Amino acid sequence: MAEFSNFNNYNVLIGKNNSGKSNLFKIFRMLKENYQNGTFSSRYIYENNTNVEASIVLSFKLTESFRREFLYKLYLGNYLNNAFLSSEGLEGYLKNDEWQDKNVAIQWLIDQGYYSKINIKISYNNVIKNILISQVSTKHREIEEEQILLRAILTDNINQTLVSDISKLNVKGKTIHYFFTDFPQMNNGSVSSSLRNFFNNLLIFSKHPILSILMELIKNEFFDIIFLIPDNRKFKKDSDRNNISSTILEPNGQNLAKFIHMKKVTNQDKWLLDFNQELHEYFPDIITMGQMVDQKDKTFLTFKERDIDFDLRLENMGEGILNLVHFLAYIKELKEDKILFIEEPELHLHPGLEKKLRDKFINISNKIQIFITTHSSEFLPDSNDGCSVYLLKKENHQSTVNQIPEDKYEEIYRNLDMDINKYRLQKSLIYNEDFWIKFIGK
Repeated sequence: MAEFSNFNNYNVLIGKNNSGKSNLFKIFRMLKENYQNGTFSSRYIYENNTNVEASIVLSFKLTESFRREFLYKLYLGNYLNNAFLSSEGLEGYLKNDEWQDKNVAIQWLIDQGYYSKINIKISYNNVIKNILISQVSTKHREIEEEQILLRAILTDNINQTLVSDISKLNVKGKTIHYFFTDFPQMNNGSVSSSLRNFFNNLLIFSKHPILSILMELIKNEFFDIIFLIPDNRKFKKDSDRNNISSTILEPNGQNLAKFIHMKKVTNQDKWLLDFNQELHEYFPDIITMGQMVDQKDKTFLTFKERDIDFDLRLENMGEGILNLVHFLAYIKELKEDKILFIEEPELHLHPGLEKKLRDKFINISNKIQIFITTHSSEFLPDSNDGCSVYLLKKENHQSTVNQIPEDKYEEIYRNLDMDINKYRLQKSLIYNEDFWIKFIGK
């Protein structure tokens, strides 16, 4: 089982072909598709075997600010009051006057590590041939075992969603430890047969303050903010102009010409100006990128290059330029606090452009979390500050994942059969201050 952990702002998954580095992208594409339309394709299962049992676990660390707001709601709703009264005389717990001070009580609950993490288990179910949320649990920092909040059971004979019964947690005689560990079950109806059905019906948890708040958080702060750019990017040479004002750039770039045309006809001149200025930083010979409409009412991209008297059309431009144009445009459209996955951004780019693009990814990663898969060492960050690198290998038909710090990049070069001496030379030049002082002095 491959495990990815310690994700950062900028995350690089690197490895040979068939090492499994694209598996993480496949998982998120599967989740996004199922969340959006409720469908599931057997291509996501090994050898399309729909009779297997398979699952993944998503683990989320909850921020202190969210936990504070969350625990405050539980405190005000008196969901913890009976548990507190049963714990008051125990060592390490608050006294009554302290508990009555909401600020002291909330801070104590935070310091105890309650609701530090939430784990969501998503399983393939061979009865319905779809994926579903089979378990939701929470992890409290100072308590070893997880606390189950929801468990879905769907077999040929059973179809039920069990949730923790809050009324049986908040009872006299039961301590706070019990409140944060036990799973008194109550039937909450049939199982939601897809992620789409589950998150479209969160009202079923309206009387369960813990699940309703946590699931709304996962919906808004995870599933709604995932975006993926695939490796099979296509750039059509022209496009129709139907419904032009509502055009959204496709992840694979196929409607790039139509998208740029939309920016022009909707008078987004400032967007186009800023975009061309940024594009010029990558391709100094390109003066402007624009668009025109032909006699068949089709729009197409044009590029004006320095020292050339005529405009070049999209089909006359290299794939490297089009890929980079697509990346810049797609990123420019994303709002902050999104998650962007890009498969093999190095396709058709030379090493110099790869490094520039890497720097772009790192610079924006404090606003948009970036994940890439690559074969290219040019996308490795120069330091691990805000960055994580994962080397994937295939061993005994299983993918293994190793997080690699910056000072261990030689392992990556060896695994990819790259020139280790080139890496050592680059590293020695980067950190050789005397060399650069002399170089600049010349």
